[in-house]
Amino acid sequence: THRIVNTGDVVRIEFRKGGFFKPGWDGLYAVTANRTICILPLLDSQATKEVIRAIEEKFPGLAEGWTARKHFEDVDRIGGKSETN
Repeated sequence: THRIVNTGDVVRIEFRKGGFFKPGWDGLYAVTANRTICILPLLDSQATKEVIRAIEEKFPGLAEGWTARKHFEDVDRIGGKSETN
């Protein structure tokens, strides 16, 4: 199955663990505002960290975007005030 994830839609990428009560695979997931998509299944936590680090080094602008979008989501979630205010 082909999956397309626009980098502008990605809020963050992260490791997620599948399991008996959680559908899905262990692996690298892209989190967007509307869904979470497994983009590299069957990775363990350490391998996922290495992939994320490699992406951040090769494409530093992407990581900056993830951080900025996460900050704005945090502000929206707590009523217009960031946790640092």
